[in-house]
Amino acid sequence: MTNREILTSDAIKFALDWLEQNKVEIEPLKTALAERMAHWEHAQGVPKLQREAIIQTAASRAVRQHIEKLKSRTSWWQRA
Repeated sequence: MTNREILTSDAIKFALDWLEQNKVEIEPLKTALAERMAHWEHAQGVPKLQREAIIQTAASRAVRQHIEKLKSRTSWWQRA
C-alpha cells in the first residue's frame, strides 16, 4: 500500500472513532483530523494538497458511514 492509501485508511478510522465521541459535524472533524494527521509519520511524505483532499474524503466517508450505522440502529430499534 502507498503512503496515501495508508493515510486515507488511518484517517477514516480516526474520523469514525471521533464521530462516536462527538456530534456529527464535519468542520470540527476535519480540524481534529488535520491535527491528528500532523503526528502520523506516513503523512509527512504526502503533499499538502493531497493531505487536504484525504481529510475531506475521510471526513465525508466517516460521516456517511456513521449516519448509516445510526440508521441501522434506528431500524433495528423500530423492528424490536
